[in-house]
Amino acid sequence: MTHCKARLWIIAILVATLLAGVWNVAFAATKTKAEQASEQAEIATAAMAAGDYKQAATAYGKAATLLPKEPAYHVGNGDALFRLGEFKKAQTAYDKAIKLAPEDAAALCGRGDALLGQKKYDQALAAFEKALAVLPDSFRAHFGAAEALVALKRNDDALSHYDESVRLDVESVEALHARGLHLCTMARYDAALLDLDQAVAAQPDNPVFLQSRSVALRNLYLLDEAIYDVARAVALSPKSATFYRTLGHALTFAERYDEAIAAYQRGVDLAPKAEKSSYQYALDTMILEIPFWGEELEETLAAGAERAKRGDIFTPPAAQPETTPRVDPAAIVASEQAELAKSLIKYPQIDWVGSLVAYTRAVAAGDESYETLSERAYVLHVMDRHDDAIRAYAAAIEAIPQLAGASAKEADCLYYRAECYVILKRYEQALKAIDRAIKLDPDNYTNGYATTRNQALVGLGREDEVDKENDDFYIETNCPPYEVSDEWWGEEETEDGGE
Repeated sequence: MTHCKARLWIIAILVATLLAGVWNVAFAATKTKAEQASEQAEIATAAMAAGDYKQAATAYGKAATLLPKEPAYHVGNGDALFRLGEFKKAQTAYDKAIKLAPEDAAALCGRGDALLGQKKYDQALAAFEKALAVLPDSFRAHFGAAEALVALKRNDDALSHYDESVRLDVESVEALHARGLHLCTMARYDAALLDLDQAVAAQPDNPVFLQSRSVALRNLYLLDEAIYDVARAVALSPKSATFYRTLGHALTFAERYDEAIAAYQRGVDLAPKAEKSSYQYALDTMILEIPFWGEELEETLAAGAERAKRGDIFTPPAAQPETTPRVDPAAIVASEQAELAKSLIKYPQIDWVGSLVAYTRAVAAGDESYETLSERAYVLHVMDRHDDAIRAYAAAIEAIPQLAGASAKEADCLYYRAECYVILKRYEQALKAIDRAIKLDPDNYTNGYATTRNQALVGLGREDEVDKENDDFYIETNCPPYEVSDEWWGEEETEDGGE
């Protein structure tokens, strides 16, 4: 009897459980597809926040299946798939959203990102441009367009979009870092340093940011600081072959060749198998550039090999260098930076690089005076950065109109611009600039203006128009301008476009 009762209880429990399941199924069946899709979207949102992109993609996929005409679910699915690195599938999801809502900026940007991931840069740019047509102030669209343009080697256009990205989100460390890196590729290291300073200030222990700033500092020949930054990057990420190669670059610039050899060798040892040849090439190239021969070179190579063998790669800086104090961009006082810039280019000790950095910081802090802009242009001119100098002189000219003696000041800027154009062999533009300068300030015609004008004429093949009587160079040397050597014409300086 007891066994019978027990069996009855078990049967009763099973029946109750079955009925509860049936009830739950029936209850679920009463939910609309919209409600079920919404629940899946909530699951997906939580999964995205937790970094579980696989679960997010699954949940968004279910939501999109339940409500296939809802663009947001396709966009969400695309976002999750993109995070998983499944760029083609992500593009398909975004395309479904775009088909439903052709002006959905999020879907268009997502498509652009997915195409970037597939290295289809022209198509990616087209997607971002469509997004900007819908939403002109989209940070994501400007940033994505910049990335595509960098890959397409349209550097000036890329910089314009990076500028917009920073304008739209001044606290975006990603945008500041990306723009700083891009400015480095354009050899505008002083401007790059401003952005990279801010990126490092926001994330002082980010080794990638430190490495990037080291590149800018190295090319500005602020070598102690460059080595200090990349040494910190190596300490934070000691298994990075890239950071050791950057360290090797900086040590080479500082003429610490045995340490540089050890750093490059460490990069070779750490590099993935597929990349070892490129790291070895960098080491071999660096060795060829060492200005030693014979026994001295052999000793340097041996010292570098010994350092690499025992792991004593280089002597790290004991403390942060004080060569050029790091400046908090928020604390920059334009007038102080302008005064510092002036002090750095006074004889007998001249620091053109330091002056350029200070002038650039002054301008970034809001100093748009003619004096600062024109002096910054002149520093660029002296440093043979002629394209940048031309742009800087144009900015200085724009600051002139309200000043006394405006004509003479504009003539000076035009004269120097003409000099830059001549060096770059852009003779037509040089002639236009110098003719405008002569018109504005005819009294200075014999004070250099005639020489520059003659150079432009000769470059254009118009030797018969050369004015020998008023050409200072001709008068002093008794040498017609058209017989001047290639060195005078700036032959060597034009090979890299003045950068």
